[in-house]
Amino acid sequence: MSDPSEPLHLVHHHPGRVRVRARAFEGGTEAFDRVRSALAALPGIEAVAHGVGAGSVLVDYAPALVELDDILDVIAAAAGLTEVVDDVAARLRRRDPAEGIARAVRTVDRAVRAVGSARVGLPLVVPAAFGAAAVMSFALSDRKQLMPRWDNLLWWGYSVFRDYNSRAIAASDGGEGT
Repeated sequence: MSDPSEPLHLVHHHPGRVRVRARAFEGGTEAFDRVRSALAALPGIEAVAHGVGAGSVLVDYAPALVELDDILDVIAAAAGLTEVVDDVAARLRRRDPAEGIARAVRTVDRAVRAVGSARVGLPLVVPAAFGAAAVMSFALSDRKQLMPRWDNLLWWGYSVFRDYNSRAIAASDGGEGT
């Protein structure tokens, strides 16, 4: 039997196919043979494969006939493991949308600075774009237009500039405000 403190890791799942890993499945086939025999007793199990080098077990199943939790419980019990760790859910929790957006903005900022000057990045380009759009909106204000009003654009440009450059503004004010 395996070390019961070792977890069974759910590493990939979509309905009909699940992959799990554990050190118990590395190398020999003893734990895998127990798992394959135990899974054979469940309805809806279509195929069970062993990745010896990766220490993984891949199960193809009919989602209408068997639940994922039942499959995971049978695998853990047959391999002598007491805990199932959902690595898929952990990866999804780490993907905070705000962090992804911030990472994308930093990447674009680096690209803008690489093309132009190291001093001219998004903290200046974005507000300038809003300012240019405000001028265009003001110039076209007598025509029906599909862009926001010039005063909104100007306010957005100022807000972005203030937020992007808050540290520099505070330093130039002697730290007295933004």
